[in-house]
Amino acid sequence: MSEVRLVGKIGQEDLERKLFLAVLDDLGGWTPDLSTVLAPFNVLTALDTRLLDEETLRSFAEVLEVAGCRDSTSWGPDCMSVHNAFDDVAISLGLADADAAYEDYVMTTWFDSDPLDEALEYALFHTPWFPSTLAVTSSEYAALVERRLADPEGFAEERFSD
Repeated sequence: MSEVRLVGKIGQEDLERKLFLAVLDDLGGWTPDLSTVLAPFNVLTALDTRLLDEETLRSFAEVLEVAGCRDSTSWGPDCMSVHNAFDDVAISLGLADADAAYEDYVMTTWFDSDPLDEALEYALFHTPWFPSTLAVTSSEYAALVERRLADPEGFAEERFSD
């Protein structure tokens, strides 16, 4: 399965963030239909990229940045390579200039030693409030990611209650 599908929403109707999910185990040649993902958007990747080459990661990042990704949160084994690919593509597309307008700048971060829930919390609740969030994950992490996206209020209650 590699289609992009809506699985949840956060916020009120006038200030809503739609939550999308794509599950894929092969990033090579991925050409998603992102027409329903409103730009600008943020992306969370939950992937094991240890066996992927730099060009595959750069192509993946370029597809997302050209479509309007302006914030990337990376998690999983070798997630720093995903982070670096997003940074490299942002530089090549002119989306890393500190003087650029907010909507023309790509922010990136990675969570290499934290639990997946930390990265999910960050991507859902601590990134700029863009109209869409896209989680791209492998099947290995898909059940947890989909559960969190489908019930963000429950996830927030779990994470933020004392």
